[in-house]
Amino acid sequence: MTLGAMPRRAPAALPIVEMARILLVEDDQDVREMLVDMIAPIGHLVTAVRNGDAALVLLHAGEFDLLITDVRMPGPSTGLRSPVLPGAYARVSG
Repeated sequence: MTLGAMPRRAPAALPIVEMARILLVEDDQDVREMLVDMIAPIGHLVTAVRNGDAALVLLHAGEFDLLITDVRMPGPSTGLRSPVLPGAYARVSG
């Protein structure tokens, strides 16, 4: 072994993760498509929408395990940071 070299170890086994239902909210189409292309191949079901209003409709209609949202989006439901979201999600999941 040379100075500074680390012995090679076998890679650790990745934990088995169940498929997550992910709601992705992103107004930039290129970023939205890139994120879907990164997340879907690892086995998750991604539903992508471009604004908060569409996200709220979907949250009322179905269940999601994870919400990924842009910090700044145009329109009345900017960023899904309003107090409407916790109540909407509680009605959908609970």
